[in-house]
Amino acid sequence: MTTSSVQARIVDASLALGGTEVLHGLSQEVSLVPDPAGVGAFLAVHPTLVSQTLDRQPNRPAVRGVSSAMSWNLGCPTGVRRFFACHRKSPFWMEPGVGTDWTRLPGETQFVLFQREDGNCLLIAPLMDASFRYALEGSATGLLINGESNDTETRGPGPGVAAFLALGQEPYALIAHAARAVAAHFGLPLRHEKPLPDFIDDFGWCTWDAFYQEVTPEGISQGLASLAEAGVPPRFLIIDDGWLSVASGLKGEQRLTALEPNHKFQGSLADTVRLAKDQHGVRRVLAWHAMTGSWSGLDETRLPGYEVRQVAKSFGPGVLQNNPTLNHGWWGNRVGLPSRKAIPRFYQDYHAMLAAQGIDGVKVDGQAMMEGCASGSGGRVALIRDFREALEESVARHFEGRLINCMSHHTETWYLSPRSNLTRFSDDFYPLKADRHGPHLWINAAIGLWFGEFQQGDWDMFHSRHPLGAFHAAGRAVSGSPLYVSDKPGHHDADLLHKLVFPDGTVARARGVGRLCPDTLFQDPIQEPCLLKIFNHNRHGAVVGAFQVHADGPPLSGQVSAADIPDLAASEHVLYAHTTGRLQRGGCLDLSLPAMGWEIVTLAPVERGLAVVGLAHLMNSGAALQSLQWSGSTCAIALRDGGRLVAWSAARPLAVRAHGRELSYTFETDTGRLSIEVPAGGAISCEIEISP
Repeated sequence: MTTSSVQARIVDASLALGGTEVLHGLSQEVSLVPDPAGVGAFLAVHPTLVSQTLDRQPNRPAVRGVSSAMSWNLGCPTGVRRFFACHRKSPFWMEPGVGTDWTRLPGETQFVLFQREDGNCLLIAPLMDASFRYALEGSATGLLINGESNDTETRGPGPGVAAFLALGQEPYALIAHAARAVAAHFGLPLRHEKPLPDFIDDFGWCTWDAFYQEVTPEGISQGLASLAEAGVPPRFLIIDDGWLSVASGLKGEQRLTALEPNHKFQGSLADTVRLAKDQHGVRRVLAWHAMTGSWSGLDETRLPGYEVRQVAKSFGPGVLQNNPTLNHGWWGNRVGLPSRKAIPRFYQDYHAMLAAQGIDGVKVDGQAMMEGCASGSGGRVALIRDFREALEESVARHFEGRLINCMSHHTETWYLSPRSNLTRFSDDFYPLKADRHGPHLWINAAIGLWFGEFQQGDWDMFHSRHPLGAFHAAGRAVSGSPLYVSDKPGHHDADLLHKLVFPDGTVARARGVGRLCPDTLFQDPIQEPCLLKIFNHNRHGAVVGAFQVHADGPPLSGQVSAADIPDLAASEHVLYAHTTGRLQRGGCLDLSLPAMGWEIVTLAPVERGLAVVGLAHLMNSGAALQSLQWSGSTCAIALRDGGRLVAWSAARPLAVRAHGRELSYTFETDTGRLSIEVPAGGAISCEIEISP
């Protein structure tokens, strides 16, 4: 894939990109819009010519005319071998899906990659315009693109840019170029162009699973003290749901009644924040709240200053297909929203109060609830745009951008977030749902493939002493996500946590977004007999996590090699397996993993006959390396801490030292394994001198 201009044409209802037909049988209401970046093409839809409502069931005949929910036929994708897609199962979360029959592409698909018979991949990303948001769906008659405003008074655009398409042989390069074109279309910076929250490299603790809504100041103190006693004091804290002042209703409503914390915290989080920071060394404290304050919004009688109106939920037909009770369940059938002009003032007041109490950031939940609150607002896109702009502005002003977006997998989050850069990629970690642990990792890595171009992923908390704690820890080690647990006080696996956390409270985090490896991209590791493989990068080298995500059944075999990292720079690498300690130069590392088994393989580039892997005790060994610098035949290695440093060398080194002192090491002539005992106790540099 190159960035040279790609010719796009529609002739006789067939769409060709670069001379290759990719869709045939397009509706005449679909037209091309040139891509200024020259990567692919945008598709516009024209409801003014002809339209069809989304009530496509036999008992709901098509209706001609402009509507607030409409559908267009993109025709049939040509030469499809397999597809990979991300679709919403609820307003809040997406899941991946793969298959061979594109007509069964799930509704609410927000990204799809078709693997074609000719070796190319076709990418289609549904977008949004000023009034409509779009999603894909397979059908027997063609690929449908469905648009909706969720507001009966906000009808179809004319025309609206509904999707972006691009074609290329290498899917990861294709995705990167396509994301840049889409970002330019929206005037949006990509993930790597935005700063990350400053707590992302700190070890954290969240109160949710530890206490759920019964969180108290005493419980928070106990949890922090317990982790400190285990030798892994958290450096950031999330005070999750349970601190808000809310009133419950007969239909499950939870409405915010005051900005100040509830009686458990005596109206202020200040004492709890001071205790966390002064007594337990916490650097950053985040507080939870919903996009609308609480789950059902604001109480208009107790918060009269924000011109609150109770809006009946009106979710679109796409998500209602999966969740027919959405408009009446999930915390009642009405949400209390501040008026449009009061939205910025609400967030500014709320966050100013929290900041004055020492809070450093917020986790904002239930964000996709907003799309169901668009009645009479000018449509979901406009409403969510107002809320997002006000939220990001307030977070920038009061918290220096420290924001975790959560329950927010609707289109608007990805393309209307120019200032935030951390979003939960998956539904919750469910400690008691045995069938969700394997899918949890697959979902996170799958979402990262496209949406990781726009946001850094948060893979959620886990429990260190859970029976599958090591499985989840291994996933987090390759994820690039913040690393935090929700252990109950006294329930910790300190040995496991020390494989992830440095003594200074920072974590061995991979630097990018954990994504599916190429050979597993179009496979379903939950249903098919294959390993789930996830790759990421460190400052030096790369890392691959391999997982057997079947809860039962026989062991599965697989391989890890340099081919698992699409954009690996060096030509030769050494592979190191964390659990077995196996070290080999080049080739494929063979694996056999039992049910819910895992392995993490670090790939270290060979330079001048030396490959520095990292610290053996860490799951992501290479994350310990701050830098490698050569001076003649001496390699200077800056480490984040000491321990057993593993490397490969073509010959026995001439010298190994730190601060002028010789270090103890062993060298295996037959394998090239070099093991160096580096003094622990903080950041340290050492040198390996080899034969020139």
